[in-house]
Amino acid sequence: MAILWVVNINKVYAQDSTARVSIKLSPQHLIPNIFRLEAEYLLNQKHGIAIAPLLQFKSIGHKDDNIFGFGLELLHKIYLKKDAKAFDNIYFGYGLNYSHYNTKFRYFGWVNTLDPDGLQILRYQQIEQEGAIDRLGGFVMIGYQDVIEKVIILDLYLGYGTIKSYSSNSATNKRYDQNLLDLSYSGVSPRVGMKMGIIF
Repeated sequence: MAILWVVNINKVYAQDSTARVSIKLSPQHLIPNIFRLEAEYLLNQKHGIAIAPLLQFKSIGHKDDNIFGFGLELLHKIYLKKDAKAFDNIYFGYGLNYSHYNTKFRYFGWVNTLDPDGLQILRYQQIEQEGAIDRLGGFVMIGYQDVIEKVIILDLYLGYGTIKSYSSNSATNKRYDQNLLDLSYSGVSPRVGMKMGIIF
């Protein structure tokens, strides 16, 4: 009886059937001032659905600008190894993301103004510009998750995605389209990183 009890306990831990939810943080997103939290729910041993909200208050290369952004990402994971522990697996994933940014910045440019005599002249001066950016994208990825001590989860992933950005005006688009990490960039972008969290 004791031997059967030990065997049954080992089967339970091997399947890890009680773990259905993971909460993970992306440490690399903190570098460009993005707070991203991901929650995943296992539908079964093969499929998981994740949702990841994000907040951003600054952007690399635009430290003097006022920026506030929020977004949401949806991800479907397909786990590839059979009879693996919950979350402790290789996976293929794909998903969609959307984000919105409100921006305010200053730049120098030519403006029409009136001189003291009422004549219209061109003057080169500092201009305050407000704008909005909407980003919509899709992505595919492959990753590996490792569960440590039955509670801590480490997620390493690699993939690529496409992004289409829409700016409210040309000045905003020009300022925030400097590289593939910028807010108004449109095109292909890599997805490489790590996520850490817990399962329960």
